[in-house]
Amino acid sequence: MARIVHNLYWADYWVPLSTRPKQSAKSPRIHDLRHTHASWLMCGMTAAEH
Repeated sequence: MARIVHNLYWADYWVPLSTRPKQSAKSPRIHDLRHTHASWLMCGMTAAEH
């Protein structure tokens, strides 16, 4: 499993995704991503399966 470097992830992925035109009234938070990942792990799923 590859290590995710926070600064690179933030600049290359999170900022571009979070500044896209909004499809809902609520903006995504890094905390939401953390909970989604935890839920997938508890279900035995991986991000690649979504």
